[in-house]
Amino acid sequence: MKNPPKTMAETLLKAQKYMNAEDALAAIRDAERPGDKGKKEDDCRGQKRERPDRWSNDEGKMKDDKTPRTVKFTPLVMPVDKILMQIKDEHYLKWPRPLHSSPNIRDNNKYCRFHKDHDHYTEDCRDLKEQIEELIRKGKLQQYVKKEESSRFRDGNKKQRDSSLRDKHNTSQPPHNVIREIKTIAGGPFTSGSFRSLRKALIPILMAHPVSDMNSIKAKPTTQCHVVAMPSPGRGHINPMMNLCKILASKNSNILVTFVVTEEWLGFIGSDPKPDSIRFGTIPNVVPSELVRAADISSFTEAVMTKLEAPFVRLLDQLEPPVTVIMADTFLFWAVGVGNRRNIPVASFWPMSPSMFTIIQHVDLLVKNSHFPSDSAKFEEHVDYIPGISSTQLMNIPFDGRNQQTTKWILEAFSWVNKAQYLLLTSIYEFESKVFDVLKAKFSFPVYAMDQIVPNFDFGENTNHSDNNYLHWLDYQPRSSVLYISMGSFLSFSSAQMDEIAIGLCDSGVRFFWVARDETSRLKDVCGHRGLVVPWCDQLMVLSHSSIGGFWSHCGWSSTREGMLCGLPFLTFPIIFDQILNSKLIVEDWKIGWRVKQDVGMNNLVSRVEISRLVQKFMNFENDEVKEIRTRASEFQQICQRAIAKGGSSETNINAFIQDLSHSMVIE
Repeated sequence: MKNPPKTMAETLLKAQKYMNAEDALAAIRDAERPGDKGKKEDDCRGQKRERPDRWSNDEGKMKDDKTPRTVKFTPLVMPVDKILMQIKDEHYLKWPRPLHSSPNIRDNNKYCRFHKDHDHYTEDCRDLKEQIEELIRKGKLQQYVKKEESSRFRDGNKKQRDSSLRDKHNTSQPPHNVIREIKTIAGGPFTSGSFRSLRKALIPILMAHPVSDMNSIKAKPTTQCHVVAMPSPGRGHINPMMNLCKILASKNSNILVTFVVTEEWLGFIGSDPKPDSIRFGTIPNVVPSELVRAADISSFTEAVMTKLEAPFVRLLDQLEPPVTVIMADTFLFWAVGVGNRRNIPVASFWPMSPSMFTIIQHVDLLVKNSHFPSDSAKFEEHVDYIPGISSTQLMNIPFDGRNQQTTKWILEAFSWVNKAQYLLLTSIYEFESKVFDVLKAKFSFPVYAMDQIVPNFDFGENTNHSDNNYLHWLDYQPRSSVLYISMGSFLSFSSAQMDEIAIGLCDSGVRFFWVARDETSRLKDVCGHRGLVVPWCDQLMVLSHSSIGGFWSHCGWSSTREGMLCGLPFLTFPIIFDQILNSKLIVEDWKIGWRVKQDVGMNNLVSRVEISRLVQKFMNFENDEVKEIRTRASEFQQICQRAIAKGGSSETNINAFIQDLSHSMVIE
């Protein structure tokens, strides 16, 4: 035995595991008996059942082996349907033969984009999984392989053989600290029986020695890092922090995350798939509801910065194991004070662009140059003195200071940043390298650019397909022919502006896919059958679809990053705050998009005529200007892919942060 039990407790627990395993195998055998009503024969190539090799190698006769062959696939960083969207145009991808099962027996509610037919979901397609596995073994698609688990997967057999050899050589060397007397139980496989036969003998002993009474038996000490993550209550803050937590948990099994949200937000995201090492902690709804916060942003901001600390501290006192690191949204400055008072390191998490961070950080320069608070009369003046920021007009600097109360709280939050122990920025170094260099020089603690963008656990077996009919619609659209439109999940335009956009889109004749939230029903009537209007969608899944050719965006930072990952050009329509700066980055710095809205503010109407003309030009891929921005968008996509691949800048920074966390781990 490789790791013999050293105590009676360990012996009993190991025996219990064997019994449980045998019960599971017995249940499988029972389910596979001929004539079982629960047995299903699925003859479609997408979900074909593995058939065991029933021929004996030594006798050339059929053997009665009904055990299904287990096929292990290389662990991947994203589901196979997402990988298909990324490699669908590669020459090495071999599209499958048509399904040979009768169309009359297929499930028309399911659609496979690999077979381009109804019957099963793309993520369940066995042909696709097998082809991806074959390509990986040929040295391709390495950027999609989960490196740590893949190494264990490939090396598993070798380690098992080496372990067997070591055990064989070490049989004469008894393990240290083994107890001198072990009482045995005769029965089970040791006397040609089964582990089930051990139950009668084990139950009395288990009753006499319950696990709770075995405190004197100490397992080997283990290390664990307990991260408490506290985002600001808003989707643009919660999603990127949760994504990072999922990545951290996937890379190190010793990291436990308590993700703290209000009770309202638990209702919004509590059923989303996540790893077992991430759990939710809740605090009361002491801030205005997400459903009404847009009506009074100032009051919401003040509540977030003044009312969340007390319930957070009460929750912190109740958590086990002891908290080793606090990851808090930069706006929740009070979390830095909580950590400092308890000697807990704090990582300040910034969910917007690094450029936005450095502008606020250097507000003193804006004041010095009479650009803060800003004056609309000076909007066309150029700002060229903020470190790391390219020269731009004042109208593109969104931190204007005109809302005095909100400005006060933002500046208060930034005054606490230098008291944190880490600064985490959700971006890729190559996108804003000058800004990163400025911030690294400014702070004495580590500043990490970490943006994997695609979390490992967002889409799994629990993904809900019932509302994904919009993907079927996209499947039937020509390649790169659809303009995707999303105005974000927070603020809305006036009905007049929405109507101008809708009519302009219809007049353009361009196919479009519009996520319109509460305006969906009304806009469906306005748009007719010219495009598809939905209240919600899985944005990253849609952006990566082959039929999407452009992204009309409000320029929220998460949307901006997702669009760049998918290599799409932008039409920018910012409304407030960092969206304005993000639009400037897209149009002026990266040159991967055009502005729809030239003037800042929500009250300046863009006409249907302007919209129709611009959309027609934007989706005309023969236009030289369009070719140029599409080429640059593709180049930025490649930068994204290199940064998140093994050895890339983002992955390197994430690993460095995990290494820092390891120094904070406590012995359990």
